[in-house]
Amino acid sequence: IANARRFAESEQRRRWLDAAAELTSLLSSGKALQPHTLITQLAAAAADADFGTLTVPHGADQVIVTGVTGELAAGMTNQVEALADSLAGQAIRTGKPSLVTGEGRQAAAAVLSAGTGLLIVVPLTAGEQVRGALLLGRLAVRPEFTGTDLGMAASFASHAAVAMELARARADQIT
Repeated sequence: IANARRFAESEQRRRWLDAAAELTSLLSSGKALQPHTLITQLAAAAADADFGTLTVPHGADQVIVTGVTGELAAGMTNQVEALADSLAGQAIRTGKPSLVTGEGRQAAAAVLSAGTGLLIVVPLTAGEQVRGALLLGRLAVRPEFTGTDLGMAASFASHAAVAMELARARADQIT
């Protein structure tokens, strides 16, 4: 059993590393037309998530969904929420990743009209700045996310934020 668990975690790490490498390659090449959607899609695939959203700050006290993947999140693009009232806003304000349980999970399930399991919410941090938050979820009938999943998602999100900053700096140099 221990060997099977180690193998599964090894495969999981490989998926996250492959996603980070693909993201860096696409963002640095300038071929990523919608980087927020790309980040969300790659993260959801690496996490084996059913849906995902990427949310960024919008004004002083709101957040806006700028990237989505999965049928459950499809209608959420450009959805605006109060920073203080959203799961993504909490990650942006605190800069801390979290596994969402209890009331937060129930609120997300109500918005998505589906039974969701634990959710992962991780901030996209580049240095001291939080650029946004990535939310990943699975349906309740699937295995729940673990602390290992959370750690890998947080690492990917930090990598994504830095890759976005480098791509933006590169584009600024070209123009």
